[in-house]
Amino acid sequence: MRKKIRQSAAAGRPRQALLGVAVVALGLPVYYLVFRGRAAAAEAEGEGTDA
Repeated sequence: MRKKIRQSAAAGRPRQALLGVAVVALGLPVYYLVFRGRAAAAEAEGEGTDA
């Protein structure tokens, strides 16, 4: 007897899945710029170096 394979929620709602992927994809550059800016500021002040 074969078991029925459950479909994931993302497969059942492709529009919502794509919207979620788009939100994450758009947020990643913002996250990178914010934390890159903090790291650059810390390095400029000498906090990010071992010397």
